[in-house]
Amino acid sequence: MSISVFGHTRGGKPVRVIDLSSGGLSVRVMEWGATLLDLRLDGVSHPLTVGFEDFATYEAHGQHVGAIAGRFAGRIAGGFSIADRRYNTTRNNGSATLHGGANGLGVSLWSVHDFGDDFVDLVARQPAGADGFPGAIEAHCRYELAQDQLCLRLSATSDAPTICNLAQHSYFNLSGAPDINDHALTLAADHYTPLDAALLPTGEVLVCDEVRDYRTQRRIGSAQLDGHFVLARTRRAEPAFAATLSGGGVEMDVATTEPGLVVYTADKFPVTTGGLLPHPYGSRAGICLECQLWPDAPNQPGFPSAHLAPDEPYSQETRYRFRRL
Repeated sequence: MSISVFGHTRGGKPVRVIDLSSGGLSVRVMEWGATLLDLRLDGVSHPLTVGFEDFATYEAHGQHVGAIAGRFAGRIAGGFSIADRRYNTTRNNGSATLHGGANGLGVSLWSVHDFGDDFVDLVARQPAGADGFPGAIEAHCRYELAQDQLCLRLSATSDAPTICNLAQHSYFNLSGAPDINDHALTLAADHYTPLDAALLPTGEVLVCDEVRDYRTQRRIGSAQLDGHFVLARTRRAEPAFAATLSGGGVEMDVATTEPGLVVYTADKFPVTTGGLLPHPYGSRAGICLECQLWPDAPNQPGFPSAHLAPDEPYSQETRYRFRRL
């Protein structure tokens, strides 16, 4: 385990990275956004996630690459109500608030709270009113290596009723190729929530059609995926199987406590250079498997609740298991 300075924010604050290695896995975690900057598996020559070599690219990029999105990951319809009081949140994606707004946790500076040889615990705090959200919130993100697994634990508390939904937002690419078309995907979901023209859920829960049915492993190919799949109707007490991703002789299993999974094939990923691979990143450079609550849950009474009360802490656990085929 080591800690070093990776860069400085535009305001001059240092941003550190933490290097961890255990059980055949190595990761680099950055304080900015609690970002998973790099992920390696012994015997594989390339990184398994999209990442950049300099901090300036992260600060300017705006794609939440590897970051923890929140305080509400995904989209909400520009606000929500708690106890008949309306809260209007920053609209940074058309009519919606995306990933917590313009100053969400994924574009904020976290700090190291605790660390050891195989784990790091980061903390971030946001005041009440940040991007329109009520309640001062304290969020923790713990990355821990255990044998062939990367374990992620997210937690949060608030001093007033609010909403909370956090998600790890890495773009996985297991083959190191320019795109993820050669990957195969399996999902533990037979339902999805359709979206309207603003990419907000209609409130319906539908059976996956042929295009969205990945219960049996399928090659991704040119399929464009950008939507929410239903894993369960409520958060589980222990992580349950969510997805398997295969590519380039590497396989990753994802298990989570969360009831939803957003799958995004990064079709709108902009061309960027200075990444961890020798070629530029571009469209379909990676695939996001975002374990979280259902989108726009505060405005959809039939969806799992996203409310966070002072006496009911938020908690999520997601595990990523890797192996060479």
